Amino acid sequence: RIVRTLTQGFLFSEGDSNYSEVRNEFYDNVDGVIFMYDVTNKESFTALRSWLKEAGKYGVSHSNATIAVVGNKIDQYPRAVTENDGAKFAAENNAAYFETSAKTVATIDDLFDYLISSKFDDSKR
Repeated sequence: RIVRTLTQGFLFSEGDSNYSEVRNEFYDNVDGVIFMYDVTNKESFTALRSWLKEAGKYGVSHSNATIAVVGNKIDQYPRAVTENDGAKFAAENNAAYFETSAKTVATIDDLFDYLISSKFDDSKR
C-alpha cells in the first residue's frame, strides 16, 4: 500500500491589479489552478483569457498543472454564459470544466476530487 501526503493551499483573487505582485508569487510550483467565473456575468467569463495568459507568463500550463475552468453561481438566473460556451472555452485551453454553486454546494466535491486525484494521476493533466 502506498500512502501519499497532499498539502493544499488556496489563493483567492478577484483580479484586482493592485494585487498582481502578490498573486504572481503563488504561481510557482503549483499542481493545479482553478479559473472561476460567474455564469451571470459575461465580463468575468471574458476575463478568463487574461487570467490564463497571466498564469502562462509564470510558467503554468496544462503540461505541468491541472487546470480547471469553473462556471459558478449556476443557481442564479438569468445566465449570461451558457454551459456549452464554458465547456468549449475549457476544451480550447486544455482544461477540465465544471459548473458549481457556492450557495448550494453543487458539484464542488467533484471539482476538488478531480483536482486532488489529478495530483496523483498525470493522465488527467
